[in-house]
Amino acid sequence: MHYIRFLKPPQISSGTITGKITITNDLGDDFLTRELPLSISLTNTSCSPLALHPGYTKPITSWQHTLTWKAHTRELPFAFHLPKVGVRVGEESKESGRWRLAVLPLYEEEPGSVDILSLLRYSLIVARGRHWRSNAGDSSDNEEEDDDGDADDKITAHSIPGQVLPAYSATFLPNLPNQILPAVVYRKWKLHDHSEIVIEEETGNSIARHVWDAGVLFSALLEDLYSHPYSEGEVGTPYPFLRELNYLVCGEKAKGKGEGGRGLNILELGTGCAIVSAVVSRLLPNARVTGTDMPEATAIAISNLERNEALYRDRIANIFQGSERGKEKLAESMEARYEVLDWTEPLPPSATEIDVDLVLVADCTYNSDVVPALVATLSSLVQINPQVLIAVALKWRHDSEAVFHMLMAEKGMVQVDKHTERKGNYDVDATGKEEEVEVYLFAGPERKIGVVKGEKKNWGGSGELFGPKSQNAEGEGGVRTVGE
Repeated sequence: MHYIRFLKPPQISSGTITGKITITNDLGDDFLTRELPLSISLTNTSCSPLALHPGYTKPITSWQHTLTWKAHTRELPFAFHLPKVGVRVGEESKESGRWRLAVLPLYEEEPGSVDILSLLRYSLIVARGRHWRSNAGDSSDNEEEDDDGDADDKITAHSIPGQVLPAYSATFLPNLPNQILPAVVYRKWKLHDHSEIVIEEETGNSIARHVWDAGVLFSALLEDLYSHPYSEGEVGTPYPFLRELNYLVCGEKAKGKGEGGRGLNILELGTGCAIVSAVVSRLLPNARVTGTDMPEATAIAISNLERNEALYRDRIANIFQGSERGKEKLAESMEARYEVLDWTEPLPPSATEIDVDLVLVADCTYNSDVVPALVATLSSLVQINPQVLIAVALKWRHDSEAVFHMLMAEKGMVQVDKHTERKGNYDVDATGKEEEVEVYLFAGPERKIGVVKGEKKNWGGSGELFGPKSQNAEGEGGVRTVGE
C-alpha cells in the first residue's frame, strides 16, 4: 500500500498554487517505483450533500489537471494558475467559500472517497478467489473466474482502487493571496452505507500522527466483518478464523442490548490518528469506544474523533429530517472518546470502572522496546475482566517483533485465532514482495468461547509459530474456556 503525500505543503501566491507531492509506503522510506497517472483537482467543500445546496448532490470541481508520477522518482512538483471560482445557485454566481486540493490516482472516482472495502479486494480476488463487492457490500458479477475457480488473471494489485491512497489538502480560500496551507493531509474512506470517514494526518515525521497499513486494513476488515455477520455452516466465509471477533461486533451487546441495555466497551491502545476508533464508533454507535495513546497524539486523535462524530450526526439529521426516529438514533449513540494512556502508568477509568469487552491494537509492535509495557497493559486488562477479547493487527517489519508473541505466552495469553490479509502492493511486480497484515485474537485462559457442535476447534490458535501448544478439541456444542 502506498500513500500520496504533500512533501511540500501547497502554497498560494499571485493566483498560483504550488507544491510537491511524493508517493511512499506508510513508513515513508520506500517510494513508488511504478509509473502512475494522477489527477489533481480543486473542489468546493461547501457543496456536499450535507450542505444541502439546492441543485447539487456532490462537490463541484472547479478545474482538473493530470500529472504523471514517473518510475523511480522521489518527488513531483506542481504549479497551476487558480481560476476565479464560484458556485452557481439558481441564476446567481457568488464566491463559494472554502476549497480543497485533491490528488488521486486516475482510476479513482473524482472527487469521492475510496470505498474502504476496496482495500480488501486484492485478498477477496486473489487470495480468496471471491468476487469484488460493491460499495454497498453486495456481491458483484463484474469479474469472471477461470475454470479453476480463480479470479481472472488480468486482475492485479495495481489495477484495484485503494492500493495508492489519495491525498486531500486542508481547505483554503482561493482568492486570498500568500497562503501556506497546514502541513497535513486528509484521507477519506466510504463505508458500506455510503457514509464517509475523514482522517487527518501530519506530513512530518511523527510516528503517532500518521496512519499506518495495519490500522487502515484493520479498519476495513472490521467494517467487512460488521457488514457480513458470520453464520454457522456458511460456505466460503471470508473470516473462518475470526469468529469470536465476528460474534462480538455483530452480537446483541454490540447493538446496545446487553445486560442493563449496555453496549460494548471497546478500548483501543496506540490509537494514533484514531482511524480504528473512528470506524468502530461509526459501525457500533451504541458502543463506548475509547482511543488511547501518548500525549503527542492527543490533539490529532481528538480532532479526528470529533470530526467524524459531527459527520455522523449531520448525516443522521439529513436522512431523518428531524423525525423521532432520527432523534432516537442520535440519543442512543455514544461519542468516541480519547484518553492519554502511557503503558507504564495505571489504566484509565475507562478501563477500570466498566469491564472492557474488546481491546483493539494496530501497528503497535514495531518498537520492541515498548512491547513489554504493552503486554503488561494487556495482561492487566485480562485480570480486570477475564472475558475480554484482544485483537491485534500488525504488519511484520522485522524479526524483533516476535518478542510480542513470546511475552504474551509468558503472561498466559492464548492465541485464539489468526487471520492474514494480503494487502496487494501496487509495486509488487517491481519489488517481488507480497505484503501482508496479520490479525491475531488473544484471550486469557478463563475466557469462555463457543464451540460449534461436531467441529474441531483449535484452542491455541494456529499453533504454527507462537503461543502455547494448541489443543484440538472435538466440539460437542456449548461453551468452553480458552484454557480447557
